[in-house]
Amino acid sequence: MPLERSDSQYWQAAAGYVELGMFLEADTEIDKIDPFNRAAPEVLATRLAIYQGLEKWELMQEISVLGQIGVDNSDYDFVICCCLGGVT
Repeated sequence: MPLERSDSQYWQAAAGYVELGMFLEADTEIDKIDPFNRAAPEVLATRLAIYQGLEKWELMQEISVLGQIGVDNSDYDFVICCCLGGVT
């Protein structure tokens, strides 16, 4: 199910902040997404990238478990491996 327009804008802003290495700002934007839509694969993958940048390994593990269903993406798999190994 695609994200609603406002949620899509928050997700895009968060993804942009991640690319710039601005992880706190990305976290602020992604938290604005409706809780119902926070389990979307693109949102989970972005949240993983945020937690990786903030070195919050335990939170990455929790999110990676949520996202294992229906995600087929090598970048996502890499982030999960980093999470489990604590690799940066």
